[in-house]
Order: sequence, then C-alpha cells, then structure tokens
Amino acid sequence: MCVYLLPLKIKPCDNKYAPKQSNNGNDTVIHDVDKVTLKSRLAQMAVVPNPAQDQTRVDYVYSEAGSNRYLEMYDVTGRLMARHAVYENSGSWEINLSSYAAGMYVVVLRENGKVLLQSKLSVVR
Repeated sequence: MCVYLLPLKIKPCDNKYAPKQSNNGNDTVIHDVDKVTLKSRLAQMAVVPNPAQDQTRVDYVYSEAGSNRYLEMYDVTGRLMARHAVYENSGSWEINLSSYAAGMYVVVLRENGKVLLQSKLSVVR
C-alpha cells in the first residue's frame, strides 16, 4: 500500500452574503452574545433579546431626519404581523410575543417604503 501526501490548498468560499466588518463606511454587522446590531450609513437597529420568549425590544436610530418611517415584523411566509410608526430619529419598540407562535420572524426598518435594514428574530417557547 502506497500513501502519497500532496499539498492541497483550499480557498474559502466566496460568500458575498456573509456579514463583513469594514472601516470604509460600508454596511457592517456587529455580533454580540445575545443580539445582532445592524448598521448602515442611514440607520442602526438592534433586536434584544434575540432569541426571545415573551417580549423583545427593537432599538433604532436613523442617521438623518426623514418621514414615513415604520418598523415592521413579518413571519417567514411574508405576512405582516405587526407595524410600528416611527416619528423620532431614535427610540425603541417593545413587542409582546405571547400571541406569536415559536419560529423565525423578520423585523424590517423602513423609510418612504424602502427597506433600510432587516434582522431575523427567533421566538422560542
């Protein structure tokens, strides 16, 4: 029996959807133990705690003044589950999750109908 040892170089996968940390003003994702904070040049959003059981909080900051702003929560089928109108440049939205089924949801931060940021929310029982 012969064994050949060949040098093998495997390049990492090029996943353009994976979060990237950058310092040049592009979008960034910062991971903590119990939350994910999303940042862009236009806004910031944090969903805490995540995963959540009975209640969660969405903290948001818009970088500039604007109008027609909403925070929305969708289920995995794309059905709108809750909507919160935003009138200030920063604040929080408390979401009571007691009537929601366990599973994944998407929290979306909008301005003038455009999605600025979105984050997954896991509801556990």
